[in-house]
Formats: sequence, structure tokens, C-alpha cells
Amino acid sequence: MTSQIVVPKRWFNRLLAVVGLLGLVGHAVISSYLAWYDLSYPLHWTFTILAPICCLLWGLVPRLQLQTEHPPQPNQFRC
Repeated sequence: MTSQIVVPKRWFNRLLAVVGLLGLVGHAVISSYLAWYDLSYPLHWTFTILAPICCLLWGLVPRLQLQTEHPPQPNQFRC
């Protein structure tokens, strides 16, 4: 079993990946806005960015996924 980043197919893994991605994009937008207007970002921003990173990793890395994704069998019919 290889530990490579894959696009999740199960709903909970996909939800975690999307929430993590939106969290990272939100942090990027907020930090660029604050830098543009010369405002300061809170001192502990590193702690708040850990949550979206963990969500993204739990959704994308197969060994960390909360719902295991089984590959389809070769002779199994999938709709």
C-alpha cells in the first residue's frame, strides 16, 4: 500500500479535504489583505493554520483518512 496523495471519493474524506483547502485559501486571503493595508496578523496564526492543514492531510493522504477507501474490484459493477 503506497502512501500517495489521492483525490478522495468518500464523502467524509472529500469534506475534510475541501474544508482544509478553503481554510488555507482563507488564511492566504486574510494575510495578503492585512499585508496590503499594513495591518498586523495575530501572533499565534501558526496555531490557527494547523487545523486546515490537518483537515487537508486527513482528507487526501490514504493512511490518515478516517474512512478507508477501497479500490473497486476488477469484476465489480459500479454505478
